[in-house]
Amino acid sequence: MVKNQKKEQTSQDGAEWLQEMVQNEKESAKRSLSDAEASERRRMKGVVEQSAWTLRCIMRVLRQNELSPQSVEILLAVALKPGLRMNELPELTGMALSSVSRNLDALGAVHRHGKPGLELVATVPDPEEPRRKLVFLTVKGRMLVERLLGDLEPSEIIELDVPTAQEGLKAQNRKDMEP
Repeated sequence: MVKNQKKEQTSQDGAEWLQEMVQNEKESAKRSLSDAEASERRRMKGVVEQSAWTLRCIMRVLRQNELSPQSVEILLAVALKPGLRMNELPELTGMALSSVSRNLDALGAVHRHGKPGLELVATVPDPEEPRRKLVFLTVKGRMLVERLLGDLEPSEIIELDVPTAQEGLKAQNRKDMEP
């Protein structure tokens, strides 16, 4: 009888031990999953914090310079492609030509109704087709874009190598004069 009790006890201990091992494995798997989830949540929190910081930088520059998001979109499009034709901006930005024109006025020397503009871009007649307008950043516009990009990446000094209207037209005239 004692042997049977010992066998039952051993058997019971083995079953308890096995249940305990299974339980430990389940808890370990939960901890691992939780660790992976926690790691992903920390990563996502970092992404969200970085995005929020970037947005705050952009919004600060917008407020300081009285710029609308549409104006910034146009300004950056001109920075990316200096000397582009005014009629290319609607396709690049997804805005109507009337919105592009209104924003270019605000970014240029004279805003609507004769008010002074921000003087961030210059529109000049295309030497090949005077009815078309080419759009360039002004020196002030280039400095603003550099500052905006510098705020987004403060560890780097950002210098744009984009021509102003005068520089762009001079370069274009030199190309035209080459054989």
